[in-house]
Amino acid sequence: MPASSSTVQVPPGGARAFVVKKGNFFRVIDVQGGQVADLVAFKLDDMSERLDQSRTRINNWKYRISVGDPVYSNMNNWMMTILEDKVGIHDLTFPGCSSFAYEKILKVGKKNGCIENLAEALNKEGNNLKTFEIPAPFSLFMDVEYDLRSNVPIIKPAASKAGDFVGMRAEMDCLVAVSSCADDVTDCNHGKCKPLEIKLLE
Repeated sequence: MPASSSTVQVPPGGARAFVVKKGNFFRVIDVQGGQVADLVAFKLDDMSERLDQSRTRINNWKYRISVGDPVYSNMNNWMMTILEDKVGIHDLTFPGCSSFAYEKILKVGKKNGCIENLAEALNKEGNNLKTFEIPAPFSLFMDVEYDLRSNVPIIKPAASKAGDFVGMRAEMDCLVAVSSCADDVTDCNHGKCKPLEIKLLE
């Protein structure tokens, strides 16, 4: 892989946005281990085109993707390609956590989730996105299983260990945002939000 050109630090329970030009690379690194990274992406010159979970699942014909697999937009365009993957367990089914989920589903009161944090990070780049415009993320390191007998999803603790990462190449100019999942309520992040690191590579 090319040499690192810059680093973006994502604080525990926070989010950061950054630009990746076509052909350039980035790595999402779980610094301490056991931390989900929610990733969303938009076409840089047309924010109506964005990462799409369902099209990525169906166009790859699988609900878990890894090295060599493309990530698709809502217009069925190839946004990025996974080139490195130290874990191989990621989720393409769940929405990002949100204030609604914490208040209405988990019953822990109002608390910003990944959706709010991603919107805030993206809007610092001059956008005016509402939370409902944030797409369901590609949730790196998130481990979800489905009990087909009870039709119940089971969220397991994040599968990554300290230093694990996913490396991706942009196939179009993208505005990307990554959140350190804000869930310190369930076992998703082993009960504690931790930092992430983004390496931007040229």
